[in-house]
Parts: sequence; C-alpha cells; structure tokens
Amino acid sequence: MRIYPSNCSRTQTLKNNNHWGLVMDLLACPMCGSELFLSTRAGERIVFKMDAERRPVLMHPEHSSMGAPPINPQALFCGACSWQGSIEALVESRQ
Repeated sequence: MRIYPSNCSRTQTLKNNNHWGLVMDLLACPMCGSELFLSTRAGERIVFKMDAERRPVLMHPEHSSMGAPPINPQALFCGACSWQGSIEALVESRQ
C-alpha cells in the first residue's frame, strides 16, 4: 500500500502543534526520536510527520510536488538520521 498525499482524507499542516491549536500524538524514529520523515532520500521528496493512527501529516502541503514519489509505508526515511524502515517500526514520540 502506498500513501499519496493528494488522496489522504485528513491531510493537516503542523504549526507548533497544528493549525487548529490541538495537541496531536505523533510517532517518531526508533533510532533518534525525530518526528520528521521523508518519502525518499534523493530528488524531490515529501516531508511529513506520522500521527498516532499511522497517517501522514504533511509539513508543507503547498510545497509538495506532484513529481515527488508517494509515501511508501514500508520504506520511510528519517529526516534527522540514517534510519530507514517500515511504519510498523515507529515508536511513540517522547516530545
């Protein structure tokens, strides 16, 4: 299953917690604890966070390119360290 941002039923933009001022539980990298993920390491990419229900939350949906590869839940890339893995490996955020 691949997740395409334009097809997400609940795409949200985060600013501090999010633009509604609600606290959102997020998942994090199991290696470094970062909440930022990338759809790919090279070329055009989607920057996102993953909510507790394992749905992507786009950081800048207005800048997401249609040429960027879709988010593949089996191949996520941490935005802060070298970890890559599946959505099942993510842990609860400590932040």
